[in-house]
Formats: sequence, C-alpha cells, structure tokens
Amino acid sequence: MKFIKRLISWTIIPVIISFSILFYVENFYLGTEKNLNINKVEEKDNNIKKDVKLDIPASADNIGVSYNGEYFSYIEDGQLSIVETNSKKNKTIDINDGEINYSVWLPDRNIFIIAEKVQGQNSPYLRFYSYDSERGEKTQLADNNNKKTIINLQSSGYNIKDIALSTSTNTMYVRIENGYNRSIVYRINTMAELEKKYDVGSDIEKIGIMNSEDRLIYEDNINHKIHIESKQDQGISIEEGRNYSLLGVDEGDIVYTGRVSLDNEKNIDRITYWNAGESNTTRKELDLQIPVPKDSIYVLNNGKVFANYKDKKVLRNVINGKEYAYKGKLTSVYSGGIAYIYNGKLEIKSF
Repeated sequence: MKFIKRLISWTIIPVIISFSILFYVENFYLGTEKNLNINKVEEKDNNIKKDVKLDIPASADNIGVSYNGEYFSYIEDGQLSIVETNSKKNKTIDINDGEINYSVWLPDRNIFIIAEKVQGQNSPYLRFYSYDSERGEKTQLADNNNKKTIINLQSSGYNIKDIALSTSTNTMYVRIENGYNRSIVYRINTMAELEKKYDVGSDIEKIGIMNSEDRLIYEDNINHKIHIESKQDQGISIEEGRNYSLLGVDEGDIVYTGRVSLDNEKNIDRITYWNAGESNTTRKELDLQIPVPKDSIYVLNNGKVFANYKDKKVLRNVINGKEYAYKGKLTSVYSGGIAYIYNGKLEIKSF
C-alpha cells in the first residue's frame, strides 16, 4: 500500500479484514495500483459557508485551515483541536504521552498530518499520525508488517521544521533541524519505510516535492542554489550574484523561488517560477511592487500565489493583481479564501 494511500485508507477503514475490502479501497477511493495519480476529491463548496466568524481561544497557536475551508485547526496548551466551520463542532485530538512537534493539512483533502515527539527510554523519537476530519479517526503510520514508522532523534534539540508530501506519488519528506541550524532529511516511501537522505547535505532550508514524480526539491544555503533531485542535479543558479529562496511547489510541478532583496536580506523582491520537469530557461518572472518577507508569501497547491502586506492589511494575488483586504492578523490562506483573527474571532472569508 502506498504511503499517502495508507494515510487515506486507514482513516477511511479502520481494519482491512479481507481482499474484497482492500479491492474496494484501492479501486473506489484511490484508483488502481498502476495509476499513481490519485483522483482529487471534489471540493464541497456548496456545503461550505462563504464567510463565517468563529470563537477561538486567545492563546490559540498554529492556526491552520483545510484546503477547502471546511475545517480549521489550532493548538492551545499543547492540545490539538479541529473545528468544522459550518457546524462549529470542536473535536479535541488525544495526544497521549507525546507532544505535537509539527502538523499540516494535506493539500487536497480534509486530512491532517500530525508528528508527535515522544521521550523514549533511551532517547526521544518522532511518530506520525493521520487524522480524518470527516470520520473523526486518528491512525498511526506503520508499514505492511505493522511496524510503526518512527524517527529516532539524537537529542531533544531536534525538531521538524518542514514536511513536503504528495498525494499523487504517495511520498513524504521530513526535514529535521537541531539547535545549530543543521538539517537532516528523511524520506518515507510508498511502503511507509524510512530512508535518510545522505545526498542533500545538512545546510539546507525549505524543502518541496514534485507532484507527478518522487523528486525532492530543496534550497541550498551554502551555494544559494535550488536543487531538483536527479542524477544530473548540480543546482540551479537563477541569476548570477543574487540569492534565491524556495517559496513552494504547486500541484502542476511549478517551482516558485524568491529573489532576496539587496536592501534587506529578509525580503523578497522578485518571484521566479518554472515547471520542474522542464528546463528552467523557460522560467517566468514577477517583480513585487513592494518587497515582502519570505514568510509573507503564500504558494498554494492550486497555483495561486499571494503576498501579504501586513502594514496595509492587504493580501495581493501576485499573478493577476487582485487584492483582498482583511482585519486584525492574517493566520491562513487556503484555496478558496483567507482566515484572520479580529476582535477575538476567527473570521474565514472567501475570495
């Protein structure tokens, strides 16, 4: 069973007890084994309110919204809550003896990935779960022999900084960083088996993944190049004498990079993008009218790219120029809209 398929199928069917049920899962929900492209779940826009205001604790952190805005999540005092935006039903997710180290919504499903750090007898380790918001089921990742997929850590100072995953290639990459900004990247393959990536070095920043192929994309902090994993990978120098940061990768394998401003190394003043499966000589460029910090740029799975101008409280689509005003503090951008905190409420507003 392929890795992401396992996340989805285990959250749909708790126990696979016969070949007939396995056949049903593979063919009805996921498609045939030969077809690596999982059909995207249709968005239920007709059932989702366009604009909602919801209560949220003042101390809530790590606020996120699912791909279609049907659910949102937050962490308060170490506890994870997932709320259905229409009904406002709040579900607290049990963490047991661990603590949440990283969490992320799947890019095209209402499924939440949770990485928990646990203190073992000899050393800490990471374990992984998927949570199906529609079914209300949490399932731990394990291989075909029911061996739990865990990452042993050298010390408690190691934490997950980035996760890149594809529901088409059924692969996940995990970037772990210690307290000295040294990174380790792990690949969890189609059989939920763990592999340490020794060929990417340790001084890297953000990671991404192609959607159509199992190829890691990452930012090299030493040579300031963008790498797309292949036998011929030598790194991509986009512009001589200028540094670029990886911003994200969309479902069409478009890689988005940001040129670091000469005036302020924390800001991005140009976005360059191209198809990862083609030569980067066909790349396109978008100059930002006003440079913004790297973390103020949002690359969505559907190919939309936004820049957040916090001082103006405006989110701008850098592709078509459309602007969306908001109030308070912007917390999330999803395929259909934005979420922000204003007057103690979480407001979810459609584009």
